[in-house]
Amino acid sequence: MIKPLLTKPFLKFFKKLKTKNKTYLEIGSGNSTLYFSKHFKRVISLEDDRTWFDKINNNKPENVELHLFSKNNINNLLKTKLAEKPDYIMIDNNPHYISRLEIANLVHFNKQNNCIIILDNGPWNLPAFSFLRDNYFNLDFVGKRYDDEISTTSIFFNEKNSKHLYENY
Repeated sequence: MIKPLLTKPFLKFFKKLKTKNKTYLEIGSGNSTLYFSKHFKRVISLEDDRTWFDKINNNKPENVELHLFSKNNINNLLKTKLAEKPDYIMIDNNPHYISRLEIANLVHFNKQNNCIIILDNGPWNLPAFSFLRDNYFNLDFVGKRYDDEISTTSIFFNEKNSKHLYENY
């Protein structure tokens, strides 16, 4: 089974959520794309690295829509995909190419619904983590990933969508 490099505590929490009829938008594809394709009705994945794009594109299930982005088109592409009102948004792009703070700002100011935002490796990307924490409630899932590295996967939400996170508890 394919495992994304997200923390095990987050994945344990995530499995309890009702997402089968939901849409997931991720900025940064990888094993998470394939993993989440089994849990969401629709997956939209934006990737800047041609190698990862080709790898995922060659194995993508029917419910995955994959786009290659660059610094020149990310603003328009992300705004277009946010207009489709995804229920979950994962920010897990290469921060050396485009900062996660820039992506978090684009998401925050252009989302068109009460989506749940997920940020991977927040402490490694403090400007994005701090920005999101200043604007949303959040839950941090600190722990080991499947490569045994310790990290943090964080969920950011507002009062309106918090019920979805807690409806199974």
